[in-house]
Amino acid sequence: MRISANSAFAYVDYVIALKWGSMRKEAIVYSCYSRSEIELRSFTANLGFGNAVLYPEEDGGGDIIMFPRMDADSYRTRMLRGKEPVSHSVSLSKEVGNRYLVTVQEKRQRDIYNWLMTNFDLPLLEAWIPYLLDAGKELLRKTETVVYGQAPDWAAGLEVYDVSLTEEGLQELVANGLKSGKIQISAQRQEPLKFDNMDDYFMKYGASLIDNLERKLNPLVELKENVDEVAFLEKRFYPQQAAIVNGLIECMRHSSYVFMNEDMGCGKTLQAIGVMEGFFVKKAAEKHKKPVREIYLDSSLVKYRNIIMCPSHLVEKWAEAIRADVPYAKVTVIRGLKELCRLRKRGKERTCREFYIMSKETGKLSYTYVPLPSQVKMRNAEVVVCKAIAYAEAVQMRKYGVGDRGHRIQGNGHGVS
Repeated sequence: MRISANSAFAYVDYVIALKWGSMRKEAIVYSCYSRSEIELRSFTANLGFGNAVLYPEEDGGGDIIMFPRMDADSYRTRMLRGKEPVSHSVSLSKEVGNRYLVTVQEKRQRDIYNWLMTNFDLPLLEAWIPYLLDAGKELLRKTETVVYGQAPDWAAGLEVYDVSLTEEGLQELVANGLKSGKIQISAQRQEPLKFDNMDDYFMKYGASLIDNLERKLNPLVELKENVDEVAFLEKRFYPQQAAIVNGLIECMRHSSYVFMNEDMGCGKTLQAIGVMEGFFVKKAAEKHKKPVREIYLDSSLVKYRNIIMCPSHLVEKWAEAIRADVPYAKVTVIRGLKELCRLRKRGKERTCREFYIMSKETGKLSYTYVPLPSQVKMRNAEVVVCKAIAYAEAVQMRKYGVGDRGHRIQGNGHGVS
């Protein structure tokens, strides 16, 4: 099956179109391919300049179908079709996600809820979607779709909604639903909130806010004011710091990296050390099936290696903080390539709680060094001059007060007489 746009042709995988009445059809997705990337680019570029014409299979019969011009975002790649390399493109109408909402039957409620929450300011509940579809069926109108070509697997149960809903219209639908009782915020009777200021608000309702957030966000770890896996020698975490460290330790158990982004003075150094220590102590406690107290009593149970790269003026601060608080810690400041070579010779086996600290300048192998000469000797350049020319210049200087120095020549080491 072939398709053209302004005389630019391509082969069709599938075309998804909306059917308006018996005659008019509007394409919203083109999936096409061609052996020539130039031809395919020409076809996708011309979709926005004129009608696209879909030609039926030569032996399949059927009518020629015309689609109106479409402003589209096109995505191209090279791929194999069978054993033949081709250029493939998917062109998606810019109306999808704006005017048209595309979903599938099994995910309809969730997709419509996400779309409304993205495009409107009014807070909604997912349970209200069936009511909104019924009460606002003229504003969220389900359209008939047609797939030409080989329909993709994801298009099973495809549904497209033509959305003409506005913020005011949505507010009216929600207000009418709440008044009629067809939708509700909560099954329990709701009383007006009574508070004098924000401090009073958080004192009265802070606990319920946390409970609601935990149910909604599904946190990896419960909110605690201390870190059970960390026993520093001197410092202790503030409750807010402890909550962050607990969360980052649990994140490290599910991912190979985490980001901690805080303002100056929030204790990033102490928290980062706590994440490193707590993560490995927790692993050791699970491995040896011992409580944290016994893990700390035996220095041989926790062995790890960490590399810290920081600005040069913070290297000693990191070293002092680790030595002061982490028990059994061995801190090495890397100042050059020699320390790295020694570490490589020792091998990968960890011997204790090892911390290696380097500045970012050391990580770049420092700056480029330029040797300065210790002694500079000055010497006048020697030029071999023809004696005859030198005599002629001397005569000219005495006679006219000027000379022509342009006749100096460099020979092979012998003067010309």
